[in-house]
Amino acid sequence: MSLEKLKEKLSKDIATQIHEEYFLVDLIKKGIAYHVGYIPSNLRRRIEDQFVKGKLRFLFCTSTLIEGVNLPADNLFITSNKNGQGKFDKVSFQNLIGRVGRVDFNLFGNAFLIITEKAP
Repeated sequence: MSLEKLKEKLSKDIATQIHEEYFLVDLIKKGIAYHVGYIPSNLRRRIEDQFVKGKLRFLFCTSTLIEGVNLPADNLFITSNKNGQGKFDKVSFQNLIGRVGRVDFNLFGNAFLIITEKAP
């Protein structure tokens, strides 16, 4: 199946299972996705699979990335020192930055911490 057909099918399935006007429906067609906890697990797995296969070029994640998802990320941009309502503890932060440059996918990765607001 061609890349365009794969993206179109995933897009249609998201429209059917979530909502036809859901923002992710159009993003998928452009090779962009996001990964959040409330997306049905079957769709999240397909998004992960398409990203691993290189069919999706960019993947934005919430803290779901900390939950053990192994993806071929070269770059990780962290825009907050918080995980939910609390701040990252040392172990969670190290786990998060350890998600880039995974041996199974690439030799190295980059983690960028970008916080624009004054940290309390």
